Amino acid sequence: MTREDPREQQNLLTAFIDGSNVYGSDQQALDELRAPKGKMKTTGNGKLLPKGKDEDCIRTDAPYCFMAGDERVHVFPGLTALHTLFVRIHNQIAEELYVNTVFDDEEIFHETRKIVSALLQ
Repeated sequence: MTREDPREQQNLLTAFIDGSNVYGSDQQALDELRAPKGKMKTTGNGKLLPKGKDEDCIRTDAPYCFMAGDERVHVFPGLTALHTLFVRIHNQIAEELYVNTVFDDEEIFHETRKIVSALLQ
């Protein structure tokens, strides 16, 4: 069976294993996800991803929408768990760097991002 108008899908993720699922694919997304001291935003208790905008939520039945570098964070619980895991890893590493170095917030963030991106590879 052939079609005259083949189905085309748009992939908004980068082609590189660069942590874009954690950090986003552009500066605007990254700015929304960053927190002070080189960390990533989380909920008040630091255990979950930050609350996202309801209009950006893919699942309409979800009681809570998360914000992550990848908009597919809500597709299924396993993907949400992976996003949460890597944000927690980022924040744990950033905390260690903050306590044990003289880096400023920007340096802590970028060093931590390098480490997390290496883990993803």
